[in-house]
Amino acid sequence: MEGVEVYGDNFEPFPIAIDAVAIAISSDVYEGGIKNLSRRQLLSMHNGDVDSWNELGG
Repeated sequence: MEGVEVYGDNFEPFPIAIDAVAIAISSDVYEGGIKNLSRRQLLSMHNGDVDSWNELGG
């Protein structure tokens, strides 16, 4: 890696912004039992690890 050789690898995180995301589900999913989702569950959905709402309690 050319950048690491030139600049080293002693970087520190420096947040420049915070973003909010709203999650919306259909009434059918809500009525099917999905009342709350954890961050871990949302991440699993985003990563494709969850194939069905049933895996989340729906």
